Amino acid sequence: APTRVWTSPMVRTRETAEVIAGRLGLTPDVVEDLREGDFGDWQGLTHREIREGWPGELDRWHYVEGVQPPGGESFAQVAGRVRDVAGRALAEHAGESVVLVCHNIVTKSGIGTLAGMDPQAWYDTRIPPGSISILRLWPESHELVVLGLPGEVGETRATDTLF
Repeated sequence: APTRVWTSPMVRTRETAEVIAGRLGLTPDVVEDLREGDFGDWQGLTHREIREGWPGELDRWHYVEGVQPPGGESFAQVAGRVRDVAGRALAEHAGESVVLVCHNIVTKSGIGTLAGMDPQAWYDTRIPPGSISILRLWPESHELVVLGLPGEVGETRATDTLF
């Protein structure tokens, strides 16, 4: 069973983490590096608005490594934060299961980089909201067990069957 629940500081993830942690008899820890990607000047805009205001840039951000929204983060920068979190989990909780409750871009970038996926494939990876992904990490290897399994934290399987 998981021994830690780490969550983004955003309200929606903290609320989800509290449900998961409560089922496990744990208290979630807020980890700043699990925060959502910074969309900079694009924050709150639709894809259409971004395409109109910054022609060609949205696709470049999605598919060209290192491109970032004006004033925001690239997928690689977000992935770097997740690598730091994974390194901390390996250093402080080796042999334990740590649940991370975070956001779509964080999950895509993190799993993408930790699993050795081509960065151009990260954006096209479909991970449904509220789903479960399991990545086992060791200092020199990894195993992607589940990616985007639909589940609701209120269901038994979300905490009992998969861990």
